[in-house]
Amino acid sequence: MPGTILVASLNNGKVQIKTETYWQLPETNLDLPFKEASNIVREALKESILIRWPTEVTAGYFFSGGLDSSALVALHQAQIKEPVRTYTVGFERPQTTRDFRYYSELAQAGAAARYLGTNHFERVIPLQEVKECLSLILSGMDEPIADPTAIPLYFLSQLALANGEKVVFSGEGADELFGGYTTYFEPANYRRINKLPEFVKRLMANMFPDEMKRFSRSLSERYLGVGGLLRADQKRQLYSLKMLHLSKKNQVYPAQSYLEDERYSEEDRMLRFDLCSWLPEDVLMKSDKMTMLHGLETRLPYLGSAISRACSCITL
Repeated sequence: MPGTILVASLNNGKVQIKTETYWQLPETNLDLPFKEASNIVREALKESILIRWPTEVTAGYFFSGGLDSSALVALHQAQIKEPVRTYTVGFERPQTTRDFRYYSELAQAGAAARYLGTNHFERVIPLQEVKECLSLILSGMDEPIADPTAIPLYFLSQLALANGEKVVFSGEGADELFGGYTTYFEPANYRRINKLPEFVKRLMANMFPDEMKRFSRSLSERYLGVGGLLRADQKRQLYSLKMLHLSKKNQVYPAQSYLEDERYSEEDRMLRFDLCSWLPEDVLMKSDKMTMLHGLETRLPYLGSAISRACSCITL
């Protein structure tokens, strides 16, 4: 499991195997003023970048122009004099789409790169090239996964490698640490609805029966993770008895217990669950495989040990 090591030993001719935990989420959050907490996080992130910056090989940044990658680049420039190289890809505009921004971050990334003064590289990927590379991308993942962001990661890695990079820095992990996904707004919406008069809630139940029924469930019943599509009982139906036997308590996600820990707010429980399930099992796995497919090493400053300690200062 993530955060553990496997220890194998030979005693009296018999192999003994056990696991030992070397990292786990902080048990408590520190209730600090926002300014003090933000200063602690900023210094921890600066330290995290410094200790990961290579001196023996070239390195660049995957860059979307969003808060996560822009913060890394800005902090880099504040303390490392080496010019920053940033990389962004976008996709050929489809013939029909409601919002082209879902297919290309080039405009946002370009504007942020100009503002920050980076040496910026970008490329538009034609649809035909995506089709030609899709089977290679899927085989490179080594397992069935339906996360489409593997596609831009593949082409980003290709672009960085073509420019001679050996190491790439990425903002992975920031959304799970700081609540960057819109799904984390749901508990606050639930609390607002719960304060409404009873006759208004009955009216809403008639108008939006599925949504209101969802709010009647516990967090562990209704929250499937950032990328979750199937409930726990639906997942179990997909597995044989032998497969279920491999998981303690027949849980498809051992991290499910984080959603049931009432010591924390619902927002914190969602974050803790995603940090121990979605992040290692999708985000980091996908990022590692797409970059290593091109012989690149990914370094993730947001996931340094100093940052995990600093984030215990923040309560959503």
